[in-house]
Amino acid sequence: MIQYRNLLGVSVTTIYETFLDAFSDYAIPMKPSLATFQNMLVSKGFQADSSVGAFDQSDLVGFILNGERETQVYNLGTGVKVAYRAQKIASGMLDASIRLLFEKKSDGLRARSFARQSEGLRALQAKKFRNHPPFSMLSLRGAPNIPKTIA
Repeated sequence: MIQYRNLLGVSVTTIYETFLDAFSDYAIPMKPSLATFQNMLVSKGFQADSSVGAFDQSDLVGFILNGERETQVYNLGTGVKVAYRAQKIASGMLDASIRLLFEKKSDGLRARSFARQSEGLRALQAKKFRNHPPFSMLSLRGAPNIPKTIA
């Protein structure tokens, strides 16, 4: 059973390995070095306690990496390992992320989705994110009706 929780205590190496798997089948695979990945996390304001992981036992199989600025939280990236796709894991992580962020009293969550990533865009819109064209920047303000527990 998939469990969702924040990424506190999860090593950058573990997140990096999941990142490489999640993006391994893209037309242009994303293969930064570990050092480049770490620098990206630091420069973008990554916060482990505001980010969510999907775990199969102890294996990190998906992530939503979030950063913070003042009371706004923004999505740095979302990925699910190839073998775990089509299991609604991204949707479960998004529910867990929204719940976590509103528990932390965040003013809102900002995410972007590129037009060609229509699955990501549909998932955000299904959670009541509003689109701000033309850049597909989506935002959520106020706590949505998300179930309190996720199995």
